[in-house]
Amino acid sequence: MNRRVANHNQRNIVFAMLVFLIGCLPLPSQNMLVSIPSLSIQKNERIIGFEIRVRSGRIAQIPNVPIGWNVFVDNDPSWNTVVKGSIAVGAAAMDADFLRHFIIVEAEEGAPSDMPFALQGKVVVTSDFSSERTIPLIMKDFLAEPQSEGLQGSSHEPATPEPCRMAPTELGRDAIHILRVEALSNQPTDGTYADEGYGQGEFDTVKLLEVLKSPIRWESGHVFRVHPFPGKRSRQDNFAPEHLTISKSYFLVYTYSLDDEPSGESDLIGLTRCGVLEDMPAVRAQLLEGVTHSTRHRSTAKK
Repeated sequence: MNRRVANHNQRNIVFAMLVFLIGCLPLPSQNMLVSIPSLSIQKNERIIGFEIRVRSGRIAQIPNVPIGWNVFVDNDPSWNTVVKGSIAVGAAAMDADFLRHFIIVEAEEGAPSDMPFALQGKVVVTSDFSSERTIPLIMKDFLAEPQSEGLQGSSHEPATPEPCRMAPTELGRDAIHILRVEALSNQPTDGTYADEGYGQGEFDTVKLLEVLKSPIRWESGHVFRVHPFPGKRSRQDNFAPEHLTISKSYFLVYTYSLDDEPSGESDLIGLTRCGVLEDMPAVRAQLLEGVTHSTRHRSTAKK
């Protein structure tokens, strides 16, 4: 055989083998940001736990584990995986926005046709921390978006923290408890104000000065602890953490039920965003206006 022809044939065979081998190699998988965009949660309910099961996929990342949460990941070799989360203290309960881009998953390359990638699970919520409600989730309840590098960087985050824009009148209308308090002491949840307090917040000891609205009985001068909104920073949002300054007085606006006044070191009131307002005459007047509107609305509804 002509040497040139033989070399040409050998090159063709080698090329064909390379093409075959490359075709057998798994292509880089696309990680997906998972959200639950339309959770059927009531205004006075907060999230205290979740369980997400992934078929033909793995839990790649959990971008933001809030302080006070226990999270467990089981990335089984079968590619049928699960992530579970639950609160350690009541103050760690979250609102529905917590479920936006809360996990990152990777779908299995070449998954069997009878075992396609799928998500299912449940979210546990409560309105009073004495009873729970479980919300089941199926594939259509999830939104899975390709993860972009921009979400991992800070250059796309809003530069200026956005203040609470909800009017005190509206807050007063929706609140279950409005308490006027004096801040006695405060400390970061992990011992330091790292990252300006974003995502961790603080524990504040306060003394009750006055009750503007509440269905339960409070003892005058009662001392208890609160956990103000710890802040949130993402590509879309930049909500600053809320702080209390020692010796200053504030209005605490709480939108969830309490069985009785909190007591003890571990019995915290976890406040949501806009839950801390400065004690000023104008703010007080607007809060009371909202309370009056809410009372009239309920009276009219009963008739």
